[in-house]
Amino acid sequence: MAAALEFFAIPLYGMLSDYWSRRAVYTGGCLFLIAFALPYYALLETRSPVWITVATVVALVGRGTRCLYAVQRR
Repeated sequence: MAAALEFFAIPLYGMLSDYWSRRAVYTGGCLFLIAFALPYYALLETRSPVWITVATVVALVGRGTRCLYAVQRR
């Protein structure tokens, strides 16, 4: 599910880095990863497959690692 969403998210983050700056998008991605670290582990601690899936999808697509990858690859 996350990979399907990343297929669209990576080019969008690349276009966003062209519109703003690469530094701003990269910094935003890093700040998101810092802010989402504790909620991510809290969702994993629920041991519910639904919340684990939500946490993983949000971490991968929602302005986290895919945002950083898109800016690095451009």
